[in-house]
Amino acid sequence: VKKPGGFLNEFNGFDLVKLGVPLEARPLANKEYKGKKGYTVTSPTGAAIEVLVVAEAYVVKRCGTVAGGEGPEFSTLKSGQVTWSKFDGPAKAWEVAKKRAYFV
Repeated sequence: VKKPGGFLNEFNGFDLVKLGVPLEARPLANKEYKGKKGYTVTSPTGAAIEVLVVAEAYVVKRCGTVAGGEGPEFSTLKSGQVTWSKFDGPAKAWEVAKKRAYFV
C-alpha cells in the first residue's frame, strides 16, 4: 500500500513543526524510515543529510554534485555535523548543512 506524498509534520513522536524543522528537512510521507531518533533526506544532486531529531543536529552524510560531476569534496568540509544550537535553531542550521552538502 503506497502512502500519499508530501512531508510529515511528526517523526516518531517528535513534532517537527514545533521544533522548527524546515519543510525540505522533514521526512517524506511515502517513504519508510528505519531510525527511531532520526532520518536521512536526499536531494536530486545525490546529497544526503541525516536529521538527528534527538541530538538536534544535521549530519552531512554525502555531498551532492552538479551536472558534469562538480561539487565539494567531503574531506574539505569543516565538519559533518551542524548543531541547531550553534546556528540559532534548526532553520539556520539547515541552510548551513545544505551549503556544506551541496544540497540543491
